[in-house]
Amino acid sequence: MFKKMLIRLFVLFSLVMVFIYLDQRVARLFAEEGIGVDPFLQAPNEILLIYREGVSPQDKQSVQDLLVQQGISLVSEETLPDNRQVVLGKMPQIYDPTERRGLMDVFTATDDQPDEFDIINELHKHPAVKHAEPNYFTVIARVPNEYTNLAALRQAQWGLDKIQAPEAWEKTTGSNKITIAIIDTGADLNHEDLKANLVQGRDFVDINMAHYLSQVYADGSPVYSFFPWEDYVDEDDNPSDQNGHGTHVSGTAAAVTNNSRGVSGVCWNCKIMPLRAGFSIQVNNNPATPVNESGTYGLMENDDVARAIYYAADNGAKVINMSWGNYSNSLILKEAIDYAYKKGVLLVAAAGNEGLNMMAYPAAYSNVIGVAATDSSDRLASWGGAGSNYGNWVSMAAPGSSIKSTVRANAYENWSGTSMAAPFVSGTAGLILAANPGWTVEQVSGSLINSADSINVSGIGSGRLNARAAVNYELNTMSIATDKLPDGELTADYNFQIILRGGVGSKKWEITTGTLPKGLKLDSKTGLISGKPTELGSKTFTIQITDSQFNPQVLTKQFIIKINPLTLSLVNTVLPAGQTGEAYSVQLQAQGGTKPYVWVLESGKLPEGLSLDAQKGLISGTPSQSVSQTVRIKVLDSFTPQSSGIKEYKIEIYPPELVIRTDKLPAGSIGLNYSQTLFASGGTDSKRWILKSGNLPNGLSLGNKDGKLSGIPKLVGVFTFEIEVKTNDGQIATKSLTLEINADSLHPNGTLIMAPGSPSVYLVDNYHKRWFPSAEVFLSHGFRWGDIVRITDKEMKIYPQGDDMRIRTGTIVKGSGSNVYKIVNDQKKHFPTADVYLLRGYDWDMIWRVDDRELSSYPEGLKVGAEAVGRVLKGKGSEVYYVEEDSKRHFPNAEVFLGLGYTWRDIKTISDTELSKFQTGKAMHLIHYPGDVVKTANNPSVFLLENLDGVTHRRVFQSAEVYLNNGFRWQDIVTISNAEMNSYPQAHPMIMRDGSLITGSNNGTYVVEHGQKRAFMSAEDFDSRGYSWDTVTYLPDHELFGIPETSQVQTFFGGQWPDE
Repeated sequence: MFKKMLIRLFVLFSLVMVFIYLDQRVARLFAEEGIGVDPFLQAPNEILLIYREGVSPQDKQSVQDLLVQQGISLVSEETLPDNRQVVLGKMPQIYDPTERRGLMDVFTATDDQPDEFDIINELHKHPAVKHAEPNYFTVIARVPNEYTNLAALRQAQWGLDKIQAPEAWEKTTGSNKITIAIIDTGADLNHEDLKANLVQGRDFVDINMAHYLSQVYADGSPVYSFFPWEDYVDEDDNPSDQNGHGTHVSGTAAAVTNNSRGVSGVCWNCKIMPLRAGFSIQVNNNPATPVNESGTYGLMENDDVARAIYYAADNGAKVINMSWGNYSNSLILKEAIDYAYKKGVLLVAAAGNEGLNMMAYPAAYSNVIGVAATDSSDRLASWGGAGSNYGNWVSMAAPGSSIKSTVRANAYENWSGTSMAAPFVSGTAGLILAANPGWTVEQVSGSLINSADSINVSGIGSGRLNARAAVNYELNTMSIATDKLPDGELTADYNFQIILRGGVGSKKWEITTGTLPKGLKLDSKTGLISGKPTELGSKTFTIQITDSQFNPQVLTKQFIIKINPLTLSLVNTVLPAGQTGEAYSVQLQAQGGTKPYVWVLESGKLPEGLSLDAQKGLISGTPSQSVSQTVRIKVLDSFTPQSSGIKEYKIEIYPPELVIRTDKLPAGSIGLNYSQTLFASGGTDSKRWILKSGNLPNGLSLGNKDGKLSGIPKLVGVFTFEIEVKTNDGQIATKSLTLEINADSLHPNGTLIMAPGSPSVYLVDNYHKRWFPSAEVFLSHGFRWGDIVRITDKEMKIYPQGDDMRIRTGTIVKGSGSNVYKIVNDQKKHFPTADVYLLRGYDWDMIWRVDDRELSSYPEGLKVGAEAVGRVLKGKGSEVYYVEEDSKRHFPNAEVFLGLGYTWRDIKTISDTELSKFQTGKAMHLIHYPGDVVKTANNPSVFLLENLDGVTHRRVFQSAEVYLNNGFRWQDIVTISNAEMNSYPQAHPMIMRDGSLITGSNNGTYVVEHGQKRAFMSAEDFDSRGYSWDTVTYLPDHELFGIPETSQVQTFFGGQWPDE
């Protein structure tokens, strides 16, 4: 049971993540066997329990009996000042301490108790318990930054210049009516640079020292030691600082300024309320480890911190600075922060010092300004191997590297950390409140965040603090100029734009209470209310508008929309045009009032041939002339008293519409006469036809006056074109038509033809005739004289003349000389030697003899090369080559030759002279590619081929575990020759994939990240991240140690580093 308890405690430490810089050896120390408790976890063996409001004494006793059965006893009942009880969820509420004492109880456990988290889970099931959690530590650091050299005062306080504090002081230096509460380790109450600005504070530290002293190592030596000068018990009104952290933070926020000594605070004249919730404690060395891990640390218990927040909110603090935190989202702490925020207190917290994008609390709460740290070069601050935390949960940043401020005993030192950055923001908030006493906490936080300087650092919220811009920030306050919304009518279109003034950027509109009348909707981007109401009556609703500032403004206003019955009106917006001689009919429509309706022509005259039916509201007839008339039509309902609606309309009557009626053209044949007249109706009798776009078939034309397409087509094909016809009165009609010209009158393509009385022979090709200039050209294509078809001269004239025929590509020819050529794409390519001719695989009887005139008509091309691409060649020697383009590649051995699929019969022997014409390329090798897994027959080592900088390398798998972890199967391995294996340069070995879980013999458990291993702090740390133990791979120790370990360490807020 004890060992199980130890693992859980250690994992919880990794979740809480106390904010101080620890050497990696410290983390390992706490993982060793025999440690009774992790000294940076929680108040030893303490559980903080919150009862539900209204809990009865019987229910409380039931809970306590349950705990006593498990060896858990009640230590104390925590109350707030003025007898106010801590109640989660509804803080605070006043209770009579004699009747309702102890809604927050602290319990302690014996060493043989059951697992404390099992107990907490059981407590959550009890109806009297609202919440239970370990009494977490929040840790702070006390030791200043030893890496920073002191310099002149202005240089040492570089942060004030960086945030432009001197320019802000030109407007205000603060006010004694503004109090900044510093919840920390207290303050030096007699410091020369603080004393004048201090108001009454309080000490909330009251720990159970016996619990700490009960924690021992395996040999019985104590984990903790107490300092005789530190105050650990008895809550009182003396918040003196014995650690120094709170004093340093106080000086940055509001040190006395302009007193010719020490340092300047951001808010000179603001008051400081020191609230002590932290204390110093000695952690002793673990005798089981070979190195000294002891040290002095500052701790805070969550119950003390919560009571300090309530005290600050109830005693006039306008700003609370919290330069501490952890990674545990404590409900007790969140309730206290929500209480202070609702009372109008601005809360500022440090983001943490581990260089992580991990949400730290309280900085990550939405109602807290989380502050990251930057250095003097406006970079994210770094120190001791880590640095400032960052992420989208951070609100802004402020100077936090080498910050000079007050420390105990009237001294001044340079410290670093987000603890030092937070009070810059708190002090600036004091300046803003002094300049704008009536501002809300939302307005103050908005001015801080929205005025920040944008710097080239991600994960720091809106940017780095600018005090000058913040105190001079002008609120672009949103306001709604619309006082009330107009009434609507049932089923009628409703469109109304609510007028908004002010705000920044785009706005989000939404209804938070009530509803719009049915049928209406609110545009979430513009604030337009639109639609058609479908029900009568009034609806009350609240609209909320949010702008797009980093810290947005939110505005709400209540409106009422009343939907009335629809007013009688004519619905038709316009009346359609008509044409003379064609039937016209339009139905008038009305809405509202009481049916049936009566329709009256109020004024004007309908065009000749049209009439209005008074009962039906139908205008109909056949107009007899072109005209444009304006009329006013009235509609009356049947209710008493009678309602009416009037609307003015224009009716236009045009001549008959001009339309091309020809829809389809008959096909034509090449060489045969074609004639077709296009037809159009409407318009006037005088028309003009033109080809608007496209092309008519070659040989056809369009008559401009009669619209006749005529002529003798000369080309075969499908032709699409657009015809336009226009009348004298300006009407225009267009139509797209398609005409196909076929080859029904011609012989098929590929037919050989000749006419009587002429020796010329032609080939029909694409319905053209192509002439053979010689018998050699004719025969080179493989044609026979008996294939020629004789046609008439008239038929021959139908065919358009095409290009002359040429000798077929690939034909081998020679003239009267000795040169032999190959015809390629209408060029002749010369064979320079007989070797080249024969190497290309030609026989001597393949040569065609042609007329010299015919041969000279072909331009000289490149010579036929002897490359024989893809051939395997050799000379007189034994070397064998493969030809690629203009190079020859040597086969280094028979294994490669045969492995690539060649046989000895594939080798062609040529002269050494011809072989020497090829440049020597890279040697041939068996073809394997990046991604292949290979080995040789005489070596068990397995390699992965991988492309590195354009060259294929081999990377060895050091073990079967690494091989399988990278997703390969044993059947994927290919055996290759030693020669090929040696041709691949060796690269770094393969390791486990990123995200792999690995372990060795007694060496802890790790996760692989970017080629390094990162240790899990404990088993609970492993479980909390969702990993499964059955996915952990065991590696031999030599392989495990071969993976470098990341240097990332756990750190705290503040300014402490281990001695490097």
